[in-house]
Amino acid sequence: MQEMCRYEESSELPGQLSEIENLLSDFNQSLSAYMDEMTYDPEELKRIGDRLDLINNLKAKYGRTLEDVRTTADTLEQELEELTKADEEIGRLRGELEDADKDLRKEADALTKLRKKAAEPLAAEVRTALLDMNFTHVEFYAKIEPLAEVTAEGQDSVIFCLSTNLGEEPKPLHKVASGGELSRVMLALKATLSDAADTPTLVFDEIDVGISGITAQKIGELLQRLAKTRQILVITHLPQIAAVGDTAYRIDKQVVGEKTITSITELDQEGRVTELARLLGGDKITDAILQSARELLAK
Repeated sequence: MQEMCRYEESSELPGQLSEIENLLSDFNQSLSAYMDEMTYDPEELKRIGDRLDLINNLKAKYGRTLEDVRTTADTLEQELEELTKADEEIGRLRGELEDADKDLRKEADALTKLRKKAAEPLAAEVRTALLDMNFTHVEFYAKIEPLAEVTAEGQDSVIFCLSTNLGEEPKPLHKVASGGELSRVMLALKATLSDAADTPTLVFDEIDVGISGITAQKIGELLQRLAKTRQILVITHLPQIAAVGDTAYRIDKQVVGEKTITSITELDQEGRVTELARLLGGDKITDAILQSARELLAK
């Protein structure tokens, strides 16, 4: 450019180009200094990359923006604080549970003592009642054994054991008693506990199996006593028991066509006399049997 300007001394181009050269020189120095200050750290780059990945994953899971992520974080922190307090609440509730368990076992112990205290007097009364109902030999007692855990009924297993034959070991009632024996044991229990029991209606189905005479009369007296405080329904074939009821019904079963029909008829006074006479004498009813039926009913 200077060579060219020898032909035109007034040209300013060389001066401008010189200034540009100086500026470029200054820029190169500044750029060199800037590059000298820069450092490349692979670990820092990886850390930043990992953080960017984490941020993107959080945004994908908890919201499109970082603000959404921050809102979720605040909510989770609050829940965490509540869970931390929940540990304290659990500790308090465990303490209450331990106290309640102590109270429960105390009450269960008291119930066990009451049961053991009442078991023998109850068994003695039931034995007496059973002996009155044609049991020639009776062993009856309540077997009380501890349970592994306390239940709503206490900490005991209570099983009634019965033996009606001499030389036989008493065994659980539900395993050894016949239907008639179960009914009479239930009658003996209900009679013994009549003042404490609150069952409003009792049904006895043929508790007269295998009995007669004075035994039947004793059962009738027990039923009468129970009937003073509750409704008693008795199915019987014994005139001594049928006679003590306040109301009597005859149940008939007959085949009509191809169906079996059961009918129930309430009996008036004469109807009761007739049925009692039939139970006393069978199909052949005499005046003497009718008179006996009237006397039995009146008695």
